[in-house]
Amino acid sequence: MSPPLHAVPDPAPGGVLGTLTSAVKSVVSGQRPWGEMVDIRQLSTPSGVGDAFSRVTKNVRYFFNNYLIFLSIVLISVIFFRPASLFTLLFLGASWTYLFVLHKRDIVIGERVIGLRMQYMLMTAFSAAVIFFFTNVGAMVGSSIGLGVALIVAHAGLLTPAVDPEADEAGPLDKVSGFLSNTVKSHAQKLSLDNLPFKLPDHPLSRKLERASDAFVTKLESGFM
Repeated sequence: MSPPLHAVPDPAPGGVLGTLTSAVKSVVSGQRPWGEMVDIRQLSTPSGVGDAFSRVTKNVRYFFNNYLIFLSIVLISVIFFRPASLFTLLFLGASWTYLFVLHKRDIVIGERVIGLRMQYMLMTAFSAAVIFFFTNVGAMVGSSIGLGVALIVAHAGLLTPAVDPEADEAGPLDKVSGFLSNTVKSHAQKLSLDNLPFKLPDHPLSRKLERASDAFVTKLESGFM
């Protein structure tokens, strides 16, 4: 008799999706006035390498949310004009949406039940393989991010900081760092081999793999950021 299908009330991907949604809202709501960034009266050549580094550091800290939005616009623009990459990402996005938003149930194949956690791991591996090995989407995304970062560094180096961003007790850069740290720590246990739907055989190689997995999870939980 086939095991019954059942829904899991709080799957891991849903938690990640909610956290990402909150992060996006935080970035949009915390952006600085764009007029401060495009004020050509504040553009000048730095006096030296030290001055340029200081400008980049201060401006990136102060306009961090704006730069994130700009980087996202660059990435989306490049993807939009690459139909093949756009189709690939839409296909992956639709697959994730169906499995973890619309379907949200175990999958039964014969006598085997594939739970949401295993679906999440398989989809992650499949998406990574498609992006980095079977298509040039990974290279395209990397080059787009590189272009955006280069433009950001050039702008931050030419813009004279109008205020001291260190006056903020918790700037947007600190908030994003905290978000990444909390996200990784909260989901670190899901990467443990103990969560696999099957038990590894009692073999020296299996024991080494389990020890390596436990050490990796412990490292993530104790000091990601």
